[in-house]
Order: sequence, then C-alpha cells, then structure tokens
Amino acid sequence: MVRVHLPNGSVADAKAGTVEEILAGLGLNPYEILVTSEGELLLADDFVAEDQILETTSIVHGG
Repeated sequence: MVRVHLPNGSVADAKAGTVEEILAGLGLNPYEILVTSEGELLLADDFVAEDQILETTSIVHGG
C-alpha cells in the first residue's frame, strides 16, 4: 500500500497508481493538492509504487 500523509494531518493508505488516481480515490481534487515523495514534486500522471510514502499540501488560491 501507498502511505499518504494528508493536509489535515491524518494518514491514509491507497493502492499503487498515478498521483491523480490516488488522490481521486481519497476524495481529493488533484488540482488543489501538491504531492511530494522523498522531497521530489510529483505530477498528476506520475506512477506511485507500493510502499512509497507521499506528503500532500493544500494549494491556497483565489482571485
């Protein structure tokens, strides 16, 4: 499983897949969340393997 540290401080587990698939599976909008792994920024179409740990940060935007 992929371990995902969520913006609210909780931790969730997800199946391996793309960043976009993982975020969608957790009910998160991939356009409002930055995802990193081992200090590297991941893009929505990057594949995340089993046993990888992800850190997420909410993007604050407005007009």
